[in-house]
Amino acid sequence: MGAMFLDYEGEAVSIVSPLFSRYDMQVIGAYEGIFLDRLRPICSNLALGAPERFAITCADAVLLNWVLKDGYYLVLVLSRGAPQARAWHRLTACRELLIKELS
Repeated sequence: MGAMFLDYEGEAVSIVSPLFSRYDMQVIGAYEGIFLDRLRPICSNLALGAPERFAITCADAVLLNWVLKDGYYLVLVLSRGAPQARAWHRLTACRELLIKELS
């Protein structure tokens, strides 16, 4: 349903979505950044280490968030029934390429 590459401020560097408008995807991406920012101190306070990835399951969609480096992150918006394992696998390849480009 859509994919985004975002910077440390939650601003979209790149967005692809055949279903949602660019604005809707930007809103989703910005909120994913807020959720990530909220997770960091929780994980730190519990001595869990920095969050690397997380999923949010909604009634009709699943949001996958994967941290890159230097504050960048990826967000993938899937329909609720989409295979998450396959999506995480594909995101792994994208993440590795983007991390190389960011270095």
